[in-house]
Amino acid sequence: MIITRRPRLARFFAISVLLLTTGCAVGPKFRKPAPPQVDGYTATPLSTTSSTSNVSGGEAQHFIEGRDIPEEWWTLFHSKPLNDLIERSLKANPNLKAA
Repeated sequence: MIITRRPRLARFFAISVLLLTTGCAVGPKFRKPAPPQVDGYTATPLSTTSSTSNVSGGEAQHFIEGRDIPEEWWTLFHSKPLNDLIERSLKANPNLKAA
């Protein structure tokens, strides 16, 4: 009596496909959670003005919610070394050259 492997192999694949397809149908009913009910990053609103008197350059800062940040935000510091560093970094960045 000669036993062929084809019926066993076909049965194996049929059972595998059946298990894989039924495995996708069975599972938890996932529901997306509701977003948190908050208006900002902190639990209480931030003060709109802040200052530090014991530090050089500690004049008052004003926080304006929803204001857009300038594209070259680092120029707001009026720092020549910082501007030069960022300019060199942007020129030497191979990803930007490739883009």
